[in-house]
Amino acid sequence: MISLCNVVIVTTITSPPLTLVIPHLIILDVLSPPSSPEHCKIINNTAENIEVLCRAGFHGGMRQLFLAEVYDEAGSLHLNQSSQEEPQFSVESLLPGTTYTIKVSAYNDKGRSQPVVLTAATLKVAEQRVGECCPSLLFLVLKV
Repeated sequence: MISLCNVVIVTTITSPPLTLVIPHLIILDVLSPPSSPEHCKIINNTAENIEVLCRAGFHGGMRQLFLAEVYDEAGSLHLNQSSQEEPQFSVESLLPGTTYTIKVSAYNDKGRSQPVVLTAATLKVAEQRVGECCPSLLFLVLKV
């Protein structure tokens, strides 16, 4: 996809009795890498999933795609996920009780935006505790 902007500049030289008009054609390439996604936020997190939602920034004059990179606590890349239409991601199969860094960016044929960096944690799995609590109410009622 090529999108160009044509600008015509005219130079007029007047020297009586002759007037000379010289047109100049300047072609500007207005395509650029996209802007970063905006207003990114964590909209849901569970023990194994994190959902991220952003608004698209300026597209740079051409179709843009979106990328989420998920890094674990050690800084290792855990997941790389692309989105075709909107900067919305559902990151699945994560470890419970773990903090992740999520970098969301946009890209097109001209380049990639600066990433938006989010930090999110999956929820801890509820621990099962049996026999550690107080005597049950049933036991208390039977004693009376």
